[in-house]
Amino acid sequence: MALDLSFIHRVYRTGLILSVLGAAFLWEVIGPRACFGWLVGAFLSLLMLAGVEWSIKRFIQPESRSARGLIGVLLVKMVGAAVILVLAFLAALKGWLALLWVLAGFAMPHAVVVLKLVGLKLREFYAESDPPPSKRV
Repeated sequence: MALDLSFIHRVYRTGLILSVLGAAFLWEVIGPRACFGWLVGAFLSLLMLAGVEWSIKRFIQPESRSARGLIGVLLVKMVGAAVILVLAFLAALKGWLALLWVLAGFAMPHAVVVLKLVGLKLREFYAESDPPPSKRV
């Protein structure tokens, strides 16, 4: 089974659902500082993933010869991420969010990608090893 654009959109959907559920859980168990940190990290990671997807669809094409646009978008994305992280640091200094949970939230979409890839491979493995019902003896 090949990866297609629907795979990354399923990652977005699962990541958003886990972000909201994780934030609700953290708010209840640990408090609002952890919740806000989780949300900042998760949404930053999802936005960066969306930026990579958009850049690939827009600039990585056989007829595209110029890398200037791609480099410009990458610089804007990195400056935007740096601004968000500086604001998160300032918010942590004020006591509004916990920086440790920013890191955990940032890692969550990556874990979603890995787990979805493992699930695809397991489905492929079991589809090959298990014959269709009509060929079972």
